[in-house]
Amino acid sequence: MSELNMTELRDLVEQRLETRWNEFTEEHPNLAAAIDRVHLIESSVEHLSEDPDYRAALDAATTDESMLNEAAAAIDIVDRWVARLLGI
Repeated sequence: MSELNMTELRDLVEQRLETRWNEFTEEHPNLAAAIDRVHLIESSVEHLSEDPDYRAALDAATTDESMLNEAAAAIDIVDRWVARLLGI
């Protein structure tokens, strides 16, 4: 994965984490206070960059006529990963 794609993935993970963070902090305030969000984002990027479903969604997004639908699938995978990571 190119550096640009890694940067885009990092931004996407950060955005998706931000959308779910308030819910997580309401359910787990002590845990949320103890989590290093930068490390959480970096470890998520590392995991997702190697995830076969994410890679397939990216490959399909660059080669398929329905690029927007496939890109949405990649975003959905990242969103599900963040939700599973936070247990919400």
